Amino acid sequence: MKYRSLSIFAALLLIAHVTAFASVVTDLADTEKYPRCPLCDMDRKQFAFARILVTYDDASESGYCSLHCAAIAMAIHLDKAPIRIQVGDYDTRELIDAEAAVWVIGGARIGVMTHRGKWAFKDRSRAEAFIGTHGGTTADFETAVKTAYEDMYADSRAAREKRKKTAVMHEAPAASPPKPSPEEKCPVCGMFVGKYPDWIGVITFKDGRRHYFDGAKDLFKYLFDIETYNSRQKVADIRDIHVTDYYDMKFIDAGAAFYVMGSDVYGPMGRELIPLSNRPDAETFMKDHKGIRILQFNEITPEIIRRLDE
Repeated sequence: MKYRSLSIFAALLLIAHVTAFASVVTDLADTEKYPRCPLCDMDRKQFAFARILVTYDDASESGYCSLHCAAIAMAIHLDKAPIRIQVGDYDTRELIDAEAAVWVIGGARIGVMTHRGKWAFKDRSRAEAFIGTHGGTTADFETAVKTAYEDMYADSRAAREKRKKTAVMHEAPAASPPKPSPEEKCPVCGMFVGKYPDWIGVITFKDGRRHYFDGAKDLFKYLFDIETYNSRQKVADIRDIHVTDYYDMKFIDAGAAFYVMGSDVYGPMGRELIPLSNRPDAETFMKDHKGIRILQFNEITPEIIRRLDE
């Protein structure tokens, strides 16, 4: 009798486990039909928790990686009206009615293709649980779409301002900096940089001084908060910035590089932005190492860097 009870208990545990697992694994057939976002080329399966599927009144259908890209597409295609909009449930990845969903805007989770997150939930209780952990506010679909358009302006304006500040750094190709001395330490984490030659980043100031970093991530941390790490100099004092190409292991212009985010390759400080000198190399690396996104210099934000440390 004792063993029979244990067997029943084990069976119940197995059923509970399978049920819980099934609640996450849902039908992702639309990601096979529309594997990549037509606007940004991102892998929709990787972002199944934010993907959008739109059916138009001319019977055409399009799959996007996020509300951000779907909103752009709907603004472009004013000649046809959407008659059905579905979104991936943040928790289960199931496609649900976007207009009936409970949306969460903002919070600590960085959005897809935008800083401010916009996540959809089938159940209000799950949305409220998300807010309890990550912050944000609930909203309906119309508010989420309006916020997406507002964020497009804010994001593009921030990118323009950043280009103005950094344009002076990239007026002409800069000579490669020398290798760091054995005593050179990263000003962000304090590690000896020379131990990690494959990952070195360098910022050179107009007065000839240099700071070396043990990876692109710490270099960007420094750039975004230079007052904390170097009270004597400002971003405007920077002459040029270099990072190390992952394949060639040579210094390349940081402003012209392509950075892969979310790969299975870790640097000295954990998850990293992997610098490559050209987009084809970045695409190859992303495919080989399960990266999720390719970024250029002006697309990298403090929120993206913070996300690498989560």
